[in-house]
Amino acid sequence: KSKVVVILATPDAVVMPWADHVAAVLVAFFGGQGAGSAIADVLFGSQNPSGKLTVTFPVQVEDIPGYLTYPGEGNRHIYSEGIHVGYRFYDKRKLTPLFPFGFGLSYTSFEYSNLSVDADRIDASSTITLAFDITNTGSVAGKEIAQVYARPHQPRLIRPIRELKGFAKVSLEPGETKRVEIKIESRDLRYYDPQYRRWLLDAGSLTFEVGASSRDIRLERTVEVEAAALASTVLNVESQPFLVFEHEFARQRFRAFLKQRLDLSDQEADKMLEYCAGSFLGIHKTVAWVAGETISKAEMAAFLDSLNKEMGMTLIKAA
Repeated sequence: KSKVVVILATPDAVVMPWADHVAAVLVAFFGGQGAGSAIADVLFGSQNPSGKLTVTFPVQVEDIPGYLTYPGEGNRHIYSEGIHVGYRFYDKRKLTPLFPFGFGLSYTSFEYSNLSVDADRIDASSTITLAFDITNTGSVAGKEIAQVYARPHQPRLIRPIRELKGFAKVSLEPGETKRVEIKIESRDLRYYDPQYRRWLLDAGSLTFEVGASSRDIRLERTVEVEAAALASTVLNVESQPFLVFEHEFARQRFRAFLKQRLDLSDQEADKMLEYCAGSFLGIHKTVAWVAGETISKAEMAAFLDSLNKEMGMTLIKAA
């Protein structure tokens, strides 16, 4: 290796195929007019660097979450990564990044230990406090940014493997140990469900991970999440037909609706239901595929809204 130190003044992550051939990389991002002095202080040891990466640095451009759809075409750009932005994508795809989210080196080293939580269960109104020790095990003073991630065991919907939920920066002299506390509110664990149009909390097991980066987990503790049972699936025109047939009452109401609106015999109505049951399209598109626009999208939506109410599945407006 050479003794070259590369300083990156960049707004975001870049690929570094040359990283193995240099002594060090200092990521300065855009530091403003004081960046020069700050960089010099770090390089010459006047300051111990303590920053952590806010983005994931990929090994190659092809590993970037939006690679297949960037920069788009026809004046249209699609954000194809969905909820799996940044480190969430790399975790889900089990890709090893060049430098993970939350990563950052120091002129010293830190040890994590003695994790405790003040409760082993959390509900919709709870706040849970994680406490742990961080020790400066090196020979110079430094600052460490500890990160807390939440990892649900069996999420109801597609979710990231882990998500950052809290962090704390602590300053330590050589050999010093400090107790760090990070509070996580139950609202931090919720996610938006477009079907229910609400921020929801999943019941079940959830592990809190404490680490120096998203790929350097030092401590963990599992707790149980208590949440109210959800109403049955709320139906809309994009729901797949099999969801209707999960409930015999809904199936019969749907059969009666089709029979009346399409003027079907009992036998024809049963055949229509049999066809619908195997469709992967939404309810309206499935019916329209056979019957055309005899039943409009608005009329189908009105019928499903009425069915939802009859089955006690009225949507609750998000707070």
